[in-house]
Amino acid sequence: MKKLFMMVLMGGLVFSLAACNGEDDMELLEDAADRLNIYSTDINSITGNFVVPIEGRNDTTIEWEVSPDDVLSLGDTLSGDLAEQEVIVTRPVYGEGDATVTLIATILLGDSETTREFEGTVREMSEDFAVYDTIHQLLDSASSGDELQVEGIVVGKSNHNTFFIADDTAGISLYDPPGNFIGNVSIGDHVLVEGERGAFNGLIQIGFLDTVSVLESDQSLPDVIDLTGMDIEDSDAMIEYQGQRVAHDEMEITTIDEQSNATNFELTRSDDATITLRFDSRLEDSDDLADFLQTLSVGDTIDVDGVIMGWFNAPQLLVFDEEQITVHD
Repeated sequence: MKKLFMMVLMGGLVFSLAACNGEDDMELLEDAADRLNIYSTDINSITGNFVVPIEGRNDTTIEWEVSPDDVLSLGDTLSGDLAEQEVIVTRPVYGEGDATVTLIATILLGDSETTREFEGTVREMSEDFAVYDTIHQLLDSASSGDELQVEGIVVGKSNHNTFFIADDTAGISLYDPPGNFIGNVSIGDHVLVEGERGAFNGLIQIGFLDTVSVLESDQSLPDVIDLTGMDIEDSDAMIEYQGQRVAHDEMEITTIDEQSNATNFELTRSDDATITLRFDSRLEDSDDLADFLQTLSVGDTIDVDGVIMGWFNAPQLLVFDEEQITVHD
């Protein structure tokens, strides 16, 4: 009888502990849910992509649903100091009016879960917002400060805050000083971009980026343009190749200028025409390229293939991969 009593007592104790743990989980879960917020955007005035947390307080995880699907969709999970997921925004065109959107978070801890719902507003595009079918059309029609949307393939990165997109018609740089997008795109990504047209020392760019959405990855890059034999010192002629992948054969390195954040190689061809090849050491994951460039010397003859036509008051070539340079024996 005593043994039976002890078994009943132990069974009741286990049940009580389980119930207690379940109650504790629910308290932790509700605490995490109550503190959940979307800090990355003003949810009442959304104008571009933003991120939502997928890990919460008290070791909780968060799963999201968004609607309507023609305005919001869930994108990639982003790695960094915080575990987050991108929410891709498609703004209504001018005249359609703002869109009311809903985000539902399911917060999970162990076998328990709860939900929180957020309602927000995606602002319609401004009256002056223009959607361009090609980059060439953008360059031909958009003025500085114009809000715009265009698509292209990511073809290169020149430093820690500038990357380039191109299509079969032209190329353009994307200026991303906060670093909101450059780390989330790769060469070959087909992206949709929203921002403002601008320029810096002659480099035409899209800045004040609201959106850089990856539509497809591992896409074929636009063809390389061979500059060999062209007048590479004629800025008017070269500017049409800005932001595009270019190549040039048999250029001699005549000077090497090492700066604090970059190295400039002056390249000279047989007719004495010159152009600068620039490497920016602030480029992410560029240690191998930096080591390779250290092996180059004045007097070396090189071919360049797939570098980006950049600009700093004149044409310059931007290298971001050692495979873009071939050294002659």
